[in-house]
Amino acid sequence: MHGNPSFQGHCFVQPIIDIHIHIMPYHMMKPAAMDLMKRGRKDYAEVMRYCEDPKAFLGHLDSLGIERAGLINYVAPKIIGFTPEANDWSAKYCSAAPDRLIAFGGVLPGTVPDCGAEVDRLAKLGIRAIKLHPSHQAISPNGYMNGNRDLALIYERAQANEMP
Repeated sequence: MHGNPSFQGHCFVQPIIDIHIHIMPYHMMKPAAMDLMKRGRKDYAEVMRYCEDPKAFLGHLDSLGIERAGLINYVAPKIIGFTPEANDWSAKYCSAAPDRLIAFGGVLPGTVPDCGAEVDRLAKLGIRAIKLHPSHQAISPNGYMNGNRDLALIYERAQANEMP
């Protein structure tokens, strides 16, 4: 079998990629959302330090043996507090190590004038994937089937920009 140490006499170490980590602009969160996020956490100060300092977060990834990480960010102003500025924050944060940090962003119909153009802008910023969060964004992911043209534009432009 390929990669079996007993077969080839070598030990192959596979890279560890954590594709769903919430390093986010917590300063944007609404108080109720922040209270819920903080409830029962003993590592809140540590999480905040990682959100403020990409190098500290990269050091934490190193200590865990994680080679790459997907940082999940999205737009949800009414429920969570994240405005389209969260995308700019994510791109800037991940620019500290684009070979290791994968920037996720989001587009929410009604928060930008042109959803398709916003996806194109995010691609140019360095956002590499789009996150939809139906419960936090109060949208239906298949709403494009019922006439939500903005959602259809998000999907079309994400495909064109090769953004999962």
